[in-house]
Amino acid sequence: MAVKPSAWTDHFAEPLSVENRKFVERSGKWTAFDVSGQPPYSDLITEEVGEVIPVGTLGNKIKGVTIKTTHCTVHVEVEADEVSVDVV
Repeated sequence: MAVKPSAWTDHFAEPLSVENRKFVERSGKWTAFDVSGQPPYSDLITEEVGEVIPVGTLGNKIKGVTIKTTHCTVHVEVEADEVSVDVV
């Protein structure tokens, strides 16, 4: 997992090479969805990030991040091939 101060880049965007197309057909791929107009995500618009806390496992492997803003906390965690996002 990488946390960057920029938009997510889809490394499997079209046009795909033959090799990448086979990988996506076999394994699937992550896809970005615009949820900025839907609660609770819409509450994050214009929020200032106050703290970013890595979430690890045994052995210090990063598997998630907690992002604290002025009014909300966002918890993102990867489990196998799934990503969960909770906004509180």
